[in-house]
Amino acid sequence: ARLVEHFGEIVTFGVNDMVLDTWGTVENWLVHAPVVSYGPSGIGFVNFGTVDNFVAEREIVTHGLGARGFNQYDGTVRSIRFHSIETFGNGSIGIQVSKPVGTIIVDKGITTHGSVGNTLVKGVNMQLPAAAFSVKPGGVVDKLAVGGDLITHGADVTTYAVEGGRVNAIDVKGKILARGRNSNAILVD
Repeated sequence: ARLVEHFGEIVTFGVNDMVLDTWGTVENWLVHAPVVSYGPSGIGFVNFGTVDNFVAEREIVTHGLGARGFNQYDGTVRSIRFHSIETFGNGSIGIQVSKPVGTIIVDKGITTHGSVGNTLVKGVNMQLPAAAFSVKPGGVVDKLAVGGDLITHGADVTTYAVEGGRVNAIDVKGKILARGRNSNAILVD
């Protein structure tokens, strides 16, 4: 698709529901309204394809065990911009990257309200902490720019976790905070 554009709020309510999802190629993807998920292992936006430019002008919010804001599982996105991401639920990661991507911009910030919990990753149930930003093996981010804060509220969570992947450049205007018990703000492995 050359252009995918949404003008109204998009909401899902089921288990494993992806609010926005692509397996193909999209040149420009514009989202003008909130993206909301209610249900375990739901994801606000998941990409298995190739996206040149993605912009979410309003918030992405997920509710449920293992429900994440954005996942880059396969393919790539060259430029992605979010207004904000907020997740509610154990194992509910804000952003997780497992493949190389270009620039990720979050205008306001990322907040998670959850601890370690069960989540479905590529068809496999796993225990994951509700990190605000996570880069896994195989993941590379050219640049991360955040206009606000990265905040986690759950126990045993790392807010900014780069484990086996890489972030080439980072610019966080706000704070990186871990407010939960036994939690850490930053881990770069």
